[in-house]
Amino acid sequence: MIKGTPIAVAKAKINVDDITVVANKKGRVISAVVVFSSKEGFGFEENAIKAVRKLRFEPFIKAGEPVRVKVIYPIDFVLVA
Repeated sequence: MIKGTPIAVAKAKINVDDITVVANKKGRVISAVVVFSSKEGFGFEENAIKAVRKLRFEPFIKAGEPVRVKVIYPIDFVLVA
């Protein structure tokens, strides 16, 4: 749930967060950090981190072996009326 009053959320309209995600060899998120947020202070950052931590990636393969990987994962929040 987005934090803030309905007026604050309405002012936000759209937010883009970029999250640095580290996934282990099994594709599970082991680290997630917001590196960019277009609208700070509305609670989007915390919600983006919660969402990313629930992701499961197909393992990344290098030379035939699964590897740990670091990626930038974008999340767009759009207010739908």
